[in-house]
Amino acid sequence: MLRYTGFTQPIPVPGREMTRDASGRRLSSGGVLGGALHTLGYFSTEVCLGSPPRKFDLIVDTGSSITAVPCSSCRSCGEHMCGSSGRFDLDASRTAEAVRCPRRPVPSLKCEPCRSNECGYSVRYTEGSIIRGRVVTDVAHFQRTQGETGSSNESVRVYFGCQTMESGMFQRQRADGILGLQSSRVHAKVPSMLSMLVSRKQAPNAFSLCLADRTGLFLLGGTPPQSSQGGALTVPFERGARALFSLNVVQISWSAHNGSSKSSTPVGGFSAAALHPTIVDSGTTFMYASTPVQHALLATIRKFLPRPEAGGRLCAYISPHELNALPWLYMRFNEPKRQALEVRPSQYMVEFPKKTAGKVGKHYCAAIFDNGRDGTVIGASIMRHREAIFDLQSAAITFVDSDCEAATPRSSRMVGAYSFASCPSSRSARNTTANRRLTHPRQTGGSPPVAFQRKASKVAGLTTRASLAAANSGRWASHLAQQWVG
Repeated sequence: MLRYTGFTQPIPVPGREMTRDASGRRLSSGGVLGGALHTLGYFSTEVCLGSPPRKFDLIVDTGSSITAVPCSSCRSCGEHMCGSSGRFDLDASRTAEAVRCPRRPVPSLKCEPCRSNECGYSVRYTEGSIIRGRVVTDVAHFQRTQGETGSSNESVRVYFGCQTMESGMFQRQRADGILGLQSSRVHAKVPSMLSMLVSRKQAPNAFSLCLADRTGLFLLGGTPPQSSQGGALTVPFERGARALFSLNVVQISWSAHNGSSKSSTPVGGFSAAALHPTIVDSGTTFMYASTPVQHALLATIRKFLPRPEAGGRLCAYISPHELNALPWLYMRFNEPKRQALEVRPSQYMVEFPKKTAGKVGKHYCAAIFDNGRDGTVIGASIMRHREAIFDLQSAAITFVDSDCEAATPRSSRMVGAYSFASCPSSRSARNTTANRRLTHPRQTGGSPPVAFQRKASKVAGLTTRASLAAANSGRWASHLAQQWVG
């Protein structure tokens, strides 16, 4: 179960890991999700680690690879939700062990550095945050759905980072740490929790995200649906792409309200190369596209948007009927050729609360931003109202329309999946339950929020304020935040 944490101040959360070849990225939590895309924040899940179990609030990230929590010995770690007394204590868990090197208990584990037989790790995120510490192993607690009514609690030994140093946004965020789902491409390779479910429980190598406006569902290790099942769109990963969850988008088209992809009109003004590469990243809140693609999409939407506001952003006060009357967009892929991913107005238009006397309706803005270079990011706003099943075994993502606000493990198209089990209440744990539905703290005040996205990359040398996840010579670059200015 996932929940959403909103900030009242514009504070971005850590972004992509920096590597020799690429810049990393990030997302949020397990089980049921919660949140609203018009507030600054992140999705996270409560994960129970150790014996006795201790709760940690982890941002679930499809774009980074490491799972890490603050260590009890950390002097530079921030005041996270776990509190200083709730940090991971190797001596307090009877099942915890420090990983010693150069011995490798699992093939996918690589220490960087290895000093005095202690397996270390160090990750630098593109906005400048750094985390480092030592790799430890302990049990994580899961709940598995079985049959129509059954479920079982299971514990799996996992590997994760115990942070002894944090800096930047990582230090200032409320979440305790991060839960990465991307294949590791950094020097310090720590196997993901999903990979340990696969190896220890022979679980399918897949996970699922179902995002709504304020809630959602996150599952791991279930059996994905057959691609032929009704209503499902299965798109293969792009072969040879540097980012794991990359798709080969070749065209974006549009149709009037109640139209169809078959009768849609291609959006002109750019080449197919400007769409490439395209990544699916739930850690990015909105959609990002290259300059010509973004301009062309906004120009298409503007033709149908009543009473657009003056200024650089495309916003208006509109009624539900006017929102539904905006054009539908369709993303077409190299494979499958006859199908397209629908992008509805309720997905590319996002409510940004704004109080203005005499205005009727809600204040919406087109949440499609310029990343300054070629490349497209399908962010959380576009993923809403559908279940996205990431099948690493088959190297494909399946999109299925779903009521994600009411989603449960049994309603998921992924069968027999695991979610993170609830932690029992304890003096050192927060009095919350990992598997309950949570709502986000609403934004107050009349000014639109700053929307966090990827973090600034000095390596790529981007200086524009609205750039995100740009690709340059195979290097993903990101900018710190998208500032809404009137």
